Amino acid sequence: MAKYTEKLGKKIAEAIEQDEYTLGEICSIHNISRKTFYQWMIKYPDFEEMVENARLERDERLSQKARQILKQRIEQGRTVTTTRYKYAVDEYGELYLTGKTVTMKEYSPDEKTLKMAISKESDINNKEKKILLQLKEEERILQQELEDQLWEEERERKYQKWLRESAEQKAAEQQTCENEV
Repeated sequence: MAKYTEKLGKKIAEAIEQDEYTLGEICSIHNISRKTFYQWMIKYPDFEEMVENARLERDERLSQKARQILKQRIEQGRTVTTTRYKYAVDEYGELYLTGKTVTMKEYSPDEKTLKMAISKESDINNKEKKILLQLKEEERILQQELEDQLWEEERERKYQKWLRESAEQKAAEQQTCENEV
């Protein structure tokens, strides 16, 4: 079994992004088990992030390709070309070509495909919105923690200043009392 390194993590993430192999095949190529892969996902947050980013990139590329195909189908429909060959047998029993028929049939855009594409697009948009909201919430929490920390430091600084001033005032009062005696 291979030991986790950042370099190995990047290789695995790149393989996932390329989408040429299944996860099982990727694990076999890199001499790890699927169980190890998932353990690394739990144990190493940077690996989990690389894998998630790779999956998002792969899905985005696939979605982009699907949109291009869909756009082409919407604009042009699709054309199916069928070629038929007609053969005959001559007097010697040999086959020879007697005719060739090429049929081109145009199909209009499929309504079912359009509905599915619109549905998938809204799913992707919802996923992106959810990620954006999550990032904004994390940023808000970090900002609040920073403000709380700054407020706490300011409060501590004022308290220390007050203690110093109180100590100086007490020392000054004691000095005055000693001078009077």
